[in-house]
Amino acid sequence: MKNRRVSQKVKLQVIHTELQEVPKLEQRIPQHLLPEILIVKDDGNRTNSRKDGESDFEIKYRRLYPKPTTNAEFDVPRTTAHLDLTADLPRIGDGMHAAVYHAYLSLGEPFELVQHQPAKVRVAAKIAFDGATDRRMLENEGQIYDALPTHFSEDWSGFNAIGESRTNYTDGRVPATAVVPKFYGYFVPLEESGRGKPILLLEECGRPINPSSLTLAERAICFAFLHRLASENFMQNSFYARNILIQPGPLTLPPHQRSLENASFRLIDFGRGKGPELLLAEYKAPLTPASRRREIEEEWIALYRRERAVAMDAIFGKLVTIRLGFDRYYEGELELADRIRVREFVVNADSAAGFHSWDIVH
Repeated sequence: MKNRRVSQKVKLQVIHTELQEVPKLEQRIPQHLLPEILIVKDDGNRTNSRKDGESDFEIKYRRLYPKPTTNAEFDVPRTTAHLDLTADLPRIGDGMHAAVYHAYLSLGEPFELVQHQPAKVRVAAKIAFDGATDRRMLENEGQIYDALPTHFSEDWSGFNAIGESRTNYTDGRVPATAVVPKFYGYFVPLEESGRGKPILLLEECGRPINPSSLTLAERAICFAFLHRLASENFMQNSFYARNILIQPGPLTLPPHQRSLENASFRLIDFGRGKGPELLLAEYKAPLTPASRRREIEEEWIALYRRERAVAMDAIFGKLVTIRLGFDRYYEGELELADRIRVREFVVNADSAAGFHSWDIVH
């Protein structure tokens, strides 16, 4: 028994070492170079593709999102890549409708290294559970990632002016960073045989945040994701701390120079997400009456208010900034402010300078 435990410990150390040696894929891949065909090796049967008794099973997947371009548009052959979902690789985490695993992606000919060696990199593979709802949500997530503007997954310099981040100590300027992981495709089995679950490939982006350990500046960066999405008519619709990831940064530096002192954050899990097409399809319909359009606008504002309240609670918790007057603020733990009673939660959807509205009890 002791020898077995030692052997298992050594095996885990080997797996951990190999994970660290295989670089994470952190670069954006142009859409026309993303693999259209994915050959998946799944000895742990995580995709539910292998029948009993089969071994060394591989199954072909095709990319559904982003939709493949015609080869005539770009003078390149159809790209093929290999995905290794070996059972030895640990899970990254579990959600309500899918599990996320470490996986090795071996890219095809356009990315070959010296001596025709394929480029082997590490990605996060999100695989839906068995239910029909689970699969619909994973496909919706693939659609949302596909529809998001490219700059949402790019590291770039500059600042966003977020009124709600303005306090006595800051002027509301929040660093403009990437919002979501880079998206490497949503894939489904090539044959409509019912075998195989869909796979979503994403950039690995760390672990869920512990909001209480973040500085106010770091919380402001995370909260700014809400505004960034809303500015493009997107909604994550599950804005909880478990869906915000942290990793050493900045990602513009080599891995050995990164640290949590300059942490990088990403928002994940868009299974319940909504985008412009989903939110406004009926609004844009030619025959939609004006009364229904007003209802749609009100529904959008209500959804945004709920999302904002959830995000505020997830990121700031009971640590709040309360505007008491023209330039007076209270900062601290809400339970310590026993003279302050919450009267109303007001969102000004048309202004970036919205604040909580509070009633002061004397």
